[in-house]
Amino acid sequence: MIVKSRNVTTLISITFFLLIGFIFFTLSTTFAQGKKRIYILKSMDNKFYNDAIAGFKSNCPGEYKEFNINNNYAIAKTYADQINAEHPDLVLAVGARALIAAKNYISSSIPIVFTVVLNPERLNIKAPNITGVRLEIPVEVQLKTIKAIVPNIKKIGVLYNPRNSENIIKEAKRVAAKLGLQLIAGRVETEDDTLDALQLFAGGIDAYWLIPDPTVVTRKSFVEILKFTNEKKIPFFVFSKALVKSGAFIALTVGDYVSLGAQACEIAQRIFSGIPPSQIPYEYPRGLEIAVNVQVARLLNLTQIATNAIMFASQNGYKITPLQ
Repeated sequence: MIVKSRNVTTLISITFFLLIGFIFFTLSTTFAQGKKRIYILKSMDNKFYNDAIAGFKSNCPGEYKEFNINNNYAIAKTYADQINAEHPDLVLAVGARALIAAKNYISSSIPIVFTVVLNPERLNIKAPNITGVRLEIPVEVQLKTIKAIVPNIKKIGVLYNPRNSENIIKEAKRVAAKLGLQLIAGRVETEDDTLDALQLFAGGIDAYWLIPDPTVVTRKSFVEILKFTNEKKIPFFVFSKALVKSGAFIALTVGDYVSLGAQACEIAQRIFSGIPPSQIPYEYPRGLEIAVNVQVARLLNLTQIATNAIMFASQNGYKITPLQ
């Protein structure tokens, strides 16, 4: 009887210690998961990047270190050496130059999530440890929007440098054909080619579509395109509210950079759950906005298109922003 009682007592003791061990392990694991070491590499200090970082941090708890490379790859290399030595759980690359630096200098054993990056394919950053949230809106969404708000549209003009945007134009031609539109694409090698390339549209276009091609998106090229669209009284579609404030007619753009950071956090959480970055495709931004220059609409007699844009935004849950 005494032996049996001792056995029961021993069994209870063992069970108790196993239970305590299990609880301690569970709590330790949970704590570790909530305290991931996340290092942030940003291209420079500006509101857009800082908003994205704030959105990421507010949704992904962790121990953070932040590095501003100030668009300088030599500085980035120094920071990367420190990052590699400390080997965090994840690196958040904010901006194109930060992403290029991360790809070139940070160990491939560290997962990298990017955000606020336009057309990442042009940067040659594809790697099994890299994924993220691109900045541009899908071509199909852009062209469907243009078709929906411009009555009887048939021809859309666009300029591009093949070195930068061949993939965008190829996709745009495919989508345009599906939508019954003709995409007239003019090639430029430098910004000095813009004025001559605009003559390609002398036969008439119903809208001009500006894509984020660095050869075309320069002060000089923008002014020439703006002058052309104003003279022809055709809608000038851009990708940034800043360009609408500078005189373009309308933009379909990302509504909130904080949400870009939150979206990048969702990707990071998937990586922390065990999904390799290579199995997570690049994502397009969620939460879009249409900005309309109402003064341009009146001057160019485009008020009906502006009204169509407001209605389209309302129907699709987009934010609408009238600008002067």
